[in-house]
Amino acid sequence: MSDVRNAEERLYTRNGRWWADFRDYSKEGGDREGLVPEGEPWATKDRATAVQIARARLQELQGQRHGNGAVPVRAVRLKAFAPQYLVLKARETNISEASMRRAEQALHNALRGLLDAEDRPIDPFMHQVTPKHVRRLRNYLLNIYESPRTGRPLSSRSVRYATDVLSECYTYAASEGFVPPGYDPVAGLPKRASTRGKWTDFLEIHEAAAVLNMLIQLGDGIDVHVGLNFLAALSGSRKAGGAGLLTREIDRERGLLVFQSNRYRKIKTGHKGHRAVPIWPQFELFMEAYDRMFERPPSGLYLPTIGTDGQETMITSVKARLDAAQEAAAELLDSMGVAHQLRDRRGRARPAAEIVPAADLPPHLRSATVDEIVRTPTYRVREIREEDSDPERVRVEKKERRRRYKRARAQLISGLDEKRVTVQAWRPTYATTRVQTLDGGKPVARTTVAFELGHSSNDMLDRIYARVGNARAPRKEVVEYRLPDGSLPGEAFFRKVLGSARVDEILNDHRFGDGR
Repeated sequence: MSDVRNAEERLYTRNGRWWADFRDYSKEGGDREGLVPEGEPWATKDRATAVQIARARLQELQGQRHGNGAVPVRAVRLKAFAPQYLVLKARETNISEASMRRAEQALHNALRGLLDAEDRPIDPFMHQVTPKHVRRLRNYLLNIYESPRTGRPLSSRSVRYATDVLSECYTYAASEGFVPPGYDPVAGLPKRASTRGKWTDFLEIHEAAAVLNMLIQLGDGIDVHVGLNFLAALSGSRKAGGAGLLTREIDRERGLLVFQSNRYRKIKTGHKGHRAVPIWPQFELFMEAYDRMFERPPSGLYLPTIGTDGQETMITSVKARLDAAQEAAAELLDSMGVAHQLRDRRGRARPAAEIVPAADLPPHLRSATVDEIVRTPTYRVREIREEDSDPERVRVEKKERRRRYKRARAQLISGLDEKRVTVQAWRPTYATTRVQTLDGGKPVARTTVAFELGHSSNDMLDRIYARVGNARAPRKEVVEYRLPDGSLPGEAFFRKVLGSARVDEILNDHRFGDGR
């Protein structure tokens, strides 16, 4: 029986488009596959074209089965192997659930960036992916892709993690025989995306105090989301480290927060066993108010949220709360006449068309300000949203306009002179504040600060974390954030819940001297 006849027997239609059944070649990567002509996003509606594509595909599968030496005998498409890789990783490594979720998200980011030379999504066999594909992947994630959570392209750190996970995916694929041993398109790049030497945003003391204050005011009190930000700001913990803090890791007698690996998360510096940070008076205020409102089991999460299964789990996102608090904090500092970088109001008020080509913006946004563009992510722009009724020509046009708008919006966001307030920004904020404290009346040793951050040396502290801010408070024995008028974030709330006498007692704790 000829190849043409075999190909014709495999054809069938789905929603008016031609598909072919190659499941008898599943070991070679065959499956039910849409017959997509080169350069087109959808399977063809023309039967003759479908026969040609099916015949070429069948010949490719037969060549793999008979071992022509061009590709591995067990070729598989990258997107088909991705779930198997995640299963193998979870089974063969001692990885926490939170790290597993991050790896899964990073792999999804990498798969999003698999594009051809015309920026069209592709699903290649693993042995067909080359360094050129990875280079396009990085460019797409760094400059074009728009995260649904932040509305911005991914950071260099996130892109680096995505390519690292993709590289590990190829390591597992080689062990399963899907690619030749040592085959890794990521390793073939001359240089990967790097974050070395890149500063993250940090907050001045009054900026940090304003954000913490507005988190309490907007939430009408405290909850686990406020707690995670207080914890990160007053301990320098990473997001997962704070979200995975157990009640038993809070040593009230010694006045320490002891971060160590547990069933919810692993600390990044796990080789040291743990890291300890003093419980500063401001965080003790939060804990005492929190403990009066929420009773926690001694072995459970201190700041839990409820998952979809109804069980306690770690907090995954506080971005929406932080965005609202950042904007409200900017208004608060404006009303006080204090300079800050929480919002670039002058930059946001500029016409967007003065900065980016007006042709790159949708018609109804061509006279908009930068702020209006920043607040309008791509999925909200109806003119560039694809509809099921759109013909192919319109789909292609909308895709190109959507890409241009993403690039223009990313350029406007990156041009704003304002800080990105995230949970991660609290870590350099804490480090900067801590290096300006006293220890026994003398400046604290940088080695002490490095230990609290979990570092083996002062290198990261000197190179990345410790900054010299424009606003400096008088040196004290404690880490604290105060508003320009001298008040504490949420002071009125804490005095209402705990009483003024108890608040003053905590602030004047003998362990740290006079907190005032």
